[in-house]
Amino acid sequence: MAITYSWLEKQITYNGERRMRRWRNGHVPDQTFGRFMSQEVGIDQSALTRSRWFTMSTYFIATYFPDFLEHDPFEEPDWFQYPYDHATLDFWSFVYQIENARELMDHAEENEMSFHDFRNWVTNYVLSYNEEQEEEVYGIGRSRDGTSFIRYKHWDKYPLDSIYEATKKTKADSN
Repeated sequence: MAITYSWLEKQITYNGERRMRRWRNGHVPDQTFGRFMSQEVGIDQSALTRSRWFTMSTYFIATYFPDFLEHDPFEEPDWFQYPYDHATLDFWSFVYQIENARELMDHAEENEMSFHDFRNWVTNYVLSYNEEQEEEVYGIGRSRDGTSFIRYKHWDKYPLDSIYEATKKTKADSN
């Protein structure tokens, strides 16, 4: 569901600019999209998009399928296959704010780690990383639903911004 919604959302353009963020696209583009969803599609997207799981899923999509806009999930569902047999999305939900989260997921998959072992290993990894940097780059956060995750402390230079910038092409750019 997150893949198809994210793909559809990014098909919307306003004055030639592709909608790339959930919010902060400007008052008129955001309001126009909200009206389109409620009047034409018939749903209020906030019920789906305001959860931490949805946000975390969109980072997963951007990380593992950076050119996902070039593939239609309705016509090519196999292209969007989940890449792991062992490491599940709960592993990802713990590390998605870490710049090299994909490498951590690969490690969990290769070693068939339990979620408990993965959390311990990642926590030690993050503490060691912070020590090497001589600052607290990552901390442990707790979401409203009570689940813990590794939280990136420097939102002003959030590492995943570059992922979204890389997928910002409009159809006109690719022609």
